[in-house]
Amino acid sequence: MNNSITIGMSTHGNRRKWLQDAIDSMYYFNNDILFDLIVVDNASEDDTSEYLCQLKTKKKLSIISNSENFDDTIAMNQILAMVLSKYFLKVDSDVIFFEHSCISKSISKLEQLGVSLIGPYWDLSLTRKEEIFNWPGYKKSKALIKECMNLVQFVNPHFDVTMRLPRGNFMLMKTSDIANIGGFDESYKHNAMEYPLVMRLVESGLDYSEYSSFGIIHKPSDEQRLLMRKIVPYMF
Repeated sequence: MNNSITIGMSTHGNRRKWLQDAIDSMYYFNNDILFDLIVVDNASEDDTSEYLCQLKTKKKLSIISNSENFDDTIAMNQILAMVLSKYFLKVDSDVIFFEHSCISKSISKLEQLGVSLIGPYWDLSLTRKEEIFNWPGYKKSKALIKECMNLVQFVNPHFDVTMRLPRGNFMLMKTSDIANIGGFDESYKHNAMEYPLVMRLVESGLDYSEYSSFGIIHKPSDEQRLLMRKIVPYMF
């Protein structure tokens, strides 16, 4: 792996068509940049394995095959252990690209902001926040949020505090920074993996920020997929 960026993906179940849409659109709309691709196959139940073997004959691809469906958090650490490039981009298999140069633009944005990680923001739900507060670790971060909560409650007892996190569907990272904080916390599973990652960054004196693009579509509709397929030729 010696390009400036490595893209990591994981898949499971019966996602071959989604994975193919993601990869085909990724190559088609980002042909201005060279990248390495690593895919973790978490015991897929369809012909994903055959598809990836075919893809490897055409593209610079590494495949990690797990005998059972490990969580996405574990898969990302498996990928991170192989990454030698300056940047690491996590992309979910239910993402499609619909605009040219999204990846190179995101790299420029990361460097411009001078942070360790960027991605489209989502708000940590108030319900999920209470759940996470019962999980172990990250005392400094939890103390800071509680301090904010006390201030907000003083202003108005009907208000509450949430926090903005980068979504895991498109998350660009500086590889060395993520490796130095120990990667992804495997005790926090897929749907909460962003929380401990950014808290580790912040508690280490690093930071993250937002990056959004209309050309990166998470969970596209059937109509969006069909339109993309009319534009982007399948490699197989």
